[in-house]
Amino acid sequence: MWIVAAFALAGGLAQLVGGTLGMGFGVTSATALLFMGVAQVTASAATHAAKLPTTLISGLSHWRVGNVDTAVLLRVALPGAVGGFLGAVVLTNISLASSKPWMSGLLVFFGLVIFARFGLGIRLISTPQAGHTAR
Repeated sequence: MWIVAAFALAGGLAQLVGGTLGMGFGVTSATALLFMGVAQVTASAATHAAKLPTTLISGLSHWRVGNVDTAVLLRVALPGAVGGFLGAVVLTNISLASSKPWMSGLLVFFGLVIFARFGLGIRLISTPQAGHTAR
């Protein structure tokens, strides 16, 4: 029963952060689950399973109102799918002991990026000016 409470608490905390900042759900939920003693594989799978339907609905909503640049979508879709597949293959074929420091390091890095952007107001990636194309 504690595992259900852990997932509910992590999801609620992550949604609070993600809804407030507009980003950070995955970092927050995975970190909270790891902190509560959930295995890395379970934390990663639960985070991605929770993000899948909400991201799909968000993408469809943006597409419906015309916020999707089809040329950019087509350029990033295949490399993104390949990268996601390769990441899943690598994570399923390495030991949990060796993945723990890497996952912790990534979570700290992305947490610092989120803090720099929203806590300190530092933009690490400049916003394109009007008339410039995104690359």
